[in-house]
Amino acid sequence: MQRKATLCLLQLTLEKEQQQWETWMTKDYLKFTEKEFITANNRDQTIKWITKLAKSFCLGADVVASAALMVDCVLTKVKVPLKCLNCIALSCLYTAGKVLEDAEFMPYSSELIKAARCSYSVQDLTLTERTLVNLLDWDLTPVTLYTFLELLLVITFSPSSSCKALMAQFQPALDAVNANHSLMTTYRPSTLSIAMYALFLEQRSKNMTTGVNILLQFMQIPYDKYASCRDSLVKMLIVNEVLHADGLLM
Repeated sequence: MQRKATLCLLQLTLEKEQQQWETWMTKDYLKFTEKEFITANNRDQTIKWITKLAKSFCLGADVVASAALMVDCVLTKVKVPLKCLNCIALSCLYTAGKVLEDAEFMPYSSELIKAARCSYSVQDLTLTERTLVNLLDWDLTPVTLYTFLELLLVITFSPSSSCKALMAQFQPALDAVNANHSLMTTYRPSTLSIAMYALFLEQRSKNMTTGVNILLQFMQIPYDKYASCRDSLVKMLIVNEVLHADGLLM
């Protein structure tokens, strides 16, 4: 029963991803080459920065994944000067945390600013957050790589309670992908998730490829797109020392 319900949820998530991808993920927000605007490296370094900040407060990997996509969404809708990028990213992290984390574990905005060693005030962060939620049309739960990975694990290793420990094994790879503009704008979260999921399954058994093929069909992901994504993902994870050259996760 749980597996059937999760498959239904996966289908709904794919539909939301389609809308999300068409609305803003296909836009080339880094077309501005002037020095005062954002480059891919600026974006990636900023995501690494909020990832470290999130870990210092023990915020979940789902919070970082959501914040990274919020940053990308904002960058597709407005021209952001480089000097404002950190404030926007911090606001995205704070907003994602308030939505996804239990209130008792979420730091106050003043604590976040202090830990980030920023010159922004609480008022600056609040004003940025108001602008952010309007740019996001109040959709504060974007579909992320984390979203799909969690669903795929529940389908394969139900009950869901046993999947929390498994998700922790993905965090280094998740962090690396979130901070890679090229992968995030070339492949949808669903495609990245099935590629990462397949790598994980291979660590457990070489006989689980049939399950991957069935999911590819269900998710309507062309095999050549999956293969291309997987190759790119493996290369990136090796460069970032998350994956050994022999294909084993570190």
